[in-house]
Amino acid sequence: MSDAVVTIEGSRLTRWRWTITGAFGLGGITVSAWGPRLPAIKASLGVGTGTIGLLLAGVTVGAIGGLVAIIFGGAMEIYGLPLALAVPFALAIGASIVAGLLPAWKACDVSPASQLKSS
Repeated sequence: MSDAVVTIEGSRLTRWRWTITGAFGLGGITVSAWGPRLPAIKASLGVGTGTIGLLLAGVTVGAIGGLVAIIFGGAMEIYGLPLALAVPFALAIGASIVAGLLPAWKACDVSPASQLKSS
């Protein structure tokens, strides 16, 4: 087994560092923006604290799994860039559709008569 040394020129390494910093910064801004709204989200979806905790754990596990897959899986080398980007993108679209339809599905359980009564 040979010991290969990878050399990266300074400007390219600097771009990678700024890209990674920007990605983590954007993630932090996103979490800090919707984190305070968790009680309102929980109430509007009609789910319990355990369900919200499970969703947050799923986000964390997914993020760590994505990092592990990128670092160790070599999905881009094996499948190529288009497929390596299309699969997570399709999963994100599917999760967004489920999250968008969940409140409507929960609303189907409410009897219409209680909504039509006037106060």
